[in-house]
Amino acid sequence: MSQSSQIKDTEPTQLDGQFPDNLEASEGADSLNDGVVKVTTEPRKTSLATNAVKGAAAFSKSIAILQMIADSEQPPSISMLVRQSNLPRPTLHRLLKALAAEDMVELRPNKTYAVGARTLQLAGRALAQNDLAKIAAPEMSLLSAQTQETVHLAIRSSNDLVYIYKKDTPHAVRIASTVGARVPCHASAVGKCLIAFLSEEERIRVVDSLDMRRLTDFTITDRNDLLAEFEKIRKHGYAISHQESDLEIQCFATCIFDRNGQPAAGVSISVPIYRLKTNRDEYLKPLLECRDRIMQKLGCAQVK
Repeated sequence: MSQSSQIKDTEPTQLDGQFPDNLEASEGADSLNDGVVKVTTEPRKTSLATNAVKGAAAFSKSIAILQMIADSEQPPSISMLVRQSNLPRPTLHRLLKALAAEDMVELRPNKTYAVGARTLQLAGRALAQNDLAKIAAPEMSLLSAQTQETVHLAIRSSNDLVYIYKKDTPHAVRIASTVGARVPCHASAVGKCLIAFLSEEERIRVVDSLDMRRLTDFTITDRNDLLAEFEKIRKHGYAISHQESDLEIQCFATCIFDRNGQPAAGVSISVPIYRLKTNRDEYLKPLLECRDRIMQKLGCAQVK
């Protein structure tokens, strides 16, 4: 944005916007993503009064466009944004180009616009410090201790999920993931959970908007197969992803529901295949108990 040049040299290092979900060796030191992320770098103090007045109109329009894109049920085209914003096409195109240059929005191959990686990264950092992450942190830490594996807390952002908390396994071989990273919902246990427990109408609408690209040979790419998977998830109360986003990783996940019974977040356990225990209950029992404790702390209705 217009002020980015003033704060560029004081910004903390950006998190990786992609989630490889593969394995990396560690010497055992705690990950920077272990727990709620706290940004400690203080930006340089500057006076923005003059520039704020001068650029207020363009800034407000840019924020409004970003909000429209974020609120859209599916990535909008520039024609759709012209209709919604009532801005002249040249003006809209200029603002979109500026947002894209800052990675706040992204132009997809089909000429539609989606929220960009930088927006999601910033959201991930902020969300990592919100009440949900703070309340869930002790329970997530306990879940990791019980299973000896990496655990994540995530929310859905359009057709992706965004990690807002991570607790690493104590093992030397760990999952290479970061707070703020995003993963396609159709290829992850948490993402499938967060869609499965939507209303039927909303569930179908989301599925129809998914770009069900194949990430591995195990990724579900057929619409009917995914809908059938959702029925199993709703029946059992949890989801499993077997090497669907990356090879050699299996994940177990379940939903945290809000006070209206809607999926608000997901809790997951990520396990390298070579370390996977035969008895699934060794993961599922502590996972579901963790979910219940978090919901109890949040004052939400318990899952029956």
